[in-house]
Amino acid sequence: PMASSEWTARRLAKEKFVEEHGGSNVMEVVQIASLVPMGLWLGSLLLSRWERRFGTTCSLPRLLVELTVVFLPTMLVYLNLVEPGTMFYLHVTMVLMWVTLLPRTSKVDLRPNSKHDKCDCLSAYRASMMIVSCIAILAVDFPSFPRKFAKSENYGYGLMDVGVGSFVLATALVSRIGRGETLKRRHILKSTLTKSSILFVLGIGRTLLIRQIDYQLHVGEYGVHWNFFVTQAVLSFVPLVMGPWSDSAVPLGTLLLSGHQYYLMRSGGFLNSYIHSHARTHSFIDMNKEGIYSLPGYISLYLIGAGLARMLQVTTIRWNLTRKHIQGLTLVTASLWFCFFQSERALESASRRTCNLTYVLWMLAFNFSMLLLFVFATAAARTSRIHLILGVNKHLMSVFLLANVLTGIVNLTMDTLHATREVALLVVALYTASFSLIGCYLPFSF
Repeated sequence: PMASSEWTARRLAKEKFVEEHGGSNVMEVVQIASLVPMGLWLGSLLLSRWERRFGTTCSLPRLLVELTVVFLPTMLVYLNLVEPGTMFYLHVTMVLMWVTLLPRTSKVDLRPNSKHDKCDCLSAYRASMMIVSCIAILAVDFPSFPRKFAKSENYGYGLMDVGVGSFVLATALVSRIGRGETLKRRHILKSTLTKSSILFVLGIGRTLLIRQIDYQLHVGEYGVHWNFFVTQAVLSFVPLVMGPWSDSAVPLGTLLLSGHQYYLMRSGGFLNSYIHSHARTHSFIDMNKEGIYSLPGYISLYLIGAGLARMLQVTTIRWNLTRKHIQGLTLVTASLWFCFFQSERALESASRRTCNLTYVLWMLAFNFSMLLLFVFATAAARTSRIHLILGVNKHLMSVFLLANVLTGIVNLTMDTLHATREVALLVVALYTASFSLIGCYLPFSF
């Protein structure tokens, strides 16, 4: 067994490895993220041939083919085996070639006989976001993962900065608010308490386990005791609290976000400086200042995202796409990008650590852009079934929990800091196949 001092040294080295990074840039993040919707469409061309020969049945070989054609390019970019720009322009070239060379087909029918046998744009967006985020949480521990893709320490646009914001939005889009449901509080109280209790237990359990096994922890993300599960547990109460005011989600979210940004920057940015500082006392709030003070921003992101989904009828877009839907989604996306660039210029850069106004606008613009790309990708797809996407979409939180467990196992059993690119690719590929395939067959979800 590894000596205690040697294990502590490795833990500190891994913590330092993911700290103090400044991020990449907005355009590069968009380029990398757009590989998946383009890969989904290109992969559908291959899968349509597969179906003609082997049928549409879900099988292990079929799932492995889907995983390879859609997500392998992202893995190669994450591990620096291919430059992001090279992979992006290669995908764009292939898309343009297929669009030019393939014979034009009749109008795409987005209304399948059964809603459950269709890989719709929302399912594709949610599942793909989860899979690429889970790939990153292990890949970041390998030296071949470019440091500019890691989470930014204070301000910046790292690829991994989009993970938590995207998950919050993916949840908001299909929430009761996003679906346009107006239910009395007593009707959703039981389900809300059940879901939040599970998330709180997971959050507390994760904190206790990390302390027990002396596992690496980047305190600058959420704090000493706080973590992503606790933030999600708090957010699960938003539909319950909103209740009959669900129609006002966007203005209420905007008002909360404006107040949050005001308090971050008032008195010369005192609260900003406090949250970004490394100094901590022994009080619970001080030890978890990142998680606590970012909550207003994440609640705002949830409310605005759910409100826009309600306004755009995103759940309708899944099954019955019209030109009006496309125009509305495009207009909202362009407006969000405009607001983001204005906020960045007039106020401050995005900070995931504080979940400031610019970060929230970035997440809204980025994710609605991805949703728009998946609208086009699934509309043009030559096959209606991507079994991997459909399976993962049903078990998002379960897949995320499984990926976290597997990431821990990998870090406990091997020295990722000294692994070669080839070893990193093998480990990350096996890990991705494991959480994706197991996630497809999980008998439960929450």
